[in-house]
Amino acid sequence: MAEAPARASRWAACRDALSNANIARAEASIAAGVVGHVAWLSTMLVVTFDRLGPIGPGWFIIIRQIAGATSAPVYAALAGRFRRERVLAGAIVARGVAVALVIPLLELHAANALLFLVLTIEGFTQSAPKALHDALLPWLAESPAQLVAANALTSLLETAGVTVGAGVAAVALGLSGPSAALATIVVLCAFGAWPLFTIGGIETRVGNDSSRVVNELAGGFGVLRRSPNARVVVAVLAVTASLTGIAQSIVASIASDLLHIGADGTPVLIGAVGVGGLLGGIASLSVGRRSMSLPLIIGLLSCALVFFALTVTSAEALAIPLLCVFGIGITYQLVCGRTLLQRSVSGRSLDLLVGINALIVVSITGVAGLCGAEINAAMGVRATLRLAGGLALLGAAYALWRLTRVERLSPVQREELDAIKSVEAFRPLTVAATNQLASALIVQQSAEGDVVVRQGNPAEDMFLIGSGVFEAAVDGQHVRTLHQGDHFGEIGLLFNAPRTATVRCVQAGALWRLRREDFLSAITGNSTAKDVIGAIADQRLAHAGEIGPAQGDDP
Repeated sequence: MAEAPARASRWAACRDALSNANIARAEASIAAGVVGHVAWLSTMLVVTFDRLGPIGPGWFIIIRQIAGATSAPVYAALAGRFRRERVLAGAIVARGVAVALVIPLLELHAANALLFLVLTIEGFTQSAPKALHDALLPWLAESPAQLVAANALTSLLETAGVTVGAGVAAVALGLSGPSAALATIVVLCAFGAWPLFTIGGIETRVGNDSSRVVNELAGGFGVLRRSPNARVVVAVLAVTASLTGIAQSIVASIASDLLHIGADGTPVLIGAVGVGGLLGGIASLSVGRRSMSLPLIIGLLSCALVFFALTVTSAEALAIPLLCVFGIGITYQLVCGRTLLQRSVSGRSLDLLVGINALIVVSITGVAGLCGAEINAAMGVRATLRLAGGLALLGAAYALWRLTRVERLSPVQREELDAIKSVEAFRPLTVAATNQLASALIVQQSAEGDVVVRQGNPAEDMFLIGSGVFEAAVDGQHVRTLHQGDHFGEIGLLFNAPRTATVRCVQAGALWRLRREDFLSAITGNSTAKDVIGAIADQRLAHAGEIGPAQGDDP
């Protein structure tokens, strides 16, 4: 799919993402999931505040997030063995069951210890969208522009879901109480799981990985150790997680102590954040034309501004617009952070990275939430807001210092990507598969007179020409001259046959070598690419004077 023009409208980008049926299904799932998640969060923040006071929301967040952190590598391991979307659907169903278990506990006024045990079970399911959705989209997107639009659309739906979910909680709490809200959440979980079971036409597993969870943890940390770019992005996303955790832990206190509207006003404030997030999601559909780091830095500065401004106001009319700005800032951070993370590595490394990132993010969210609640109880909500504002400023300074370098130091260089895209057969491949191939290319310099491949020898590599001029000959007779942008060697890889021609360098240049296993990995699960490669091979065999498979036959 061709790249969208630089001046394409936000809505054109959105339509482009939704024209991909699999992305549309994934986004439908995330929309239902977020509405249910926010309704759950809003409901339980009120319930725990009523039961335990200001410290209640903090304990709810930390217990839930620790459980989520422990489950992140489990989901990463399962994603290597099963289809990502099926694992995600299973986690959503499990969440619905856990939420349903809370209803009788509240109705029977069960002990807090029993309630928090079930909340831990629900927390174990909540990291699945973070660990799997971000890893799934690159396999579904058909172009980098579509991936950015899909990430922006995800954040738009997430933030719109915040408003809707908070509204669901507010209405249910006001009319019927927590049990009605929880019953609605169970239904939303069912709606969130169903679209994922209909995703098809693409293999979303890297392989039948038999590694254990502990290996997933080690592998994830190994990816971070090897990729400085990924470390920087994860560090910035950790700041975003800290701000989110603090905000969640004190929102009930902002409603009751700062604005004097009572704890039941918590869903209203969460809804204001959702409205801002919706606006930020719409605006973020056009980010990434030049830089992903600058909008992220602006988002951090916006959050700092909101925290400091809230310390000097107790007017609901002013606080609600400020919380809208906070929603915009968080959305920009998530859209840009996700895209930068997806660009930092590819293939199985991306699974491991998003798994370990989910572990880090949910852990930090929980710790920050508990710390925020403790500070709030000890020093008051205004002091907590000042500390959060200072943290946001530090995050912006770090992002300005380090994150702007990430885009300039991407491991998948533009030349390699252009070389992969120049092969017609590879154009239908997803963004993740294209990046995987670009990362696998090995540079090989050729001097004049060098023989790159020899007719009759076993074929183990495909070559893409970066520069120079090369001559293809069959039985010593010249059949073709190859230049920059051409490629050769795919016949042996596709048909498991010996080289059909000798290729010699006639003007010094550079080649990119693609190994057999990486080549086969690219066409596995993508029938369109395989068909086009077959057509190219038929044409090349005809040029070489060889007898190839009949047109339309299976290789």
